Amino acid sequence: MEDLEYYSESEISTEFIPGGSIMNFVPGGSEVESGIFGKKIENGEYIGLVRMWAGDRRMDWKLRVKDQELEEKREFYFNGEQFSSRGWESSWGSWDWGIVKVEGTMHSLKSFIELHLEQASYDEINDIWWQEYQEHY
Repeated sequence: MEDLEYYSESEISTEFIPGGSIMNFVPGGSEVESGIFGKKIENGEYIGLVRMWAGDRRMDWKLRVKDQELEEKREFYFNGEQFSSRGWESSWGSWDWGIVKVEGTMHSLKSFIELHLEQASYDEINDIWWQEYQEHY
């Protein structure tokens, strides 16, 4: 692939796959007021992943809380095969007593995930995915 084929918003799909056992913690579900909504893992609480895909490309954005800090991990796929994975790193949102602060705006974890599902998909699956692809091929 020499040039990036841009996918339009209508061609991009997103979903949230929860990692915990709390069934109502899904975008559009009822808001849970307290606690961390994840599954205990060796290094923190696994929240779940936001999956974005269009055509032959896919990106998984995993979330966890470790030592009271929100962390993320990104995995990149082409034609169903993973070609890159970034390690766990601090999220662009910060975790503070169950609230995620993004660019000065307060969000619950649920609304932070909804924000990513609704607004970040175009740049993620086009520009960010393409940049990662070029670094590996």
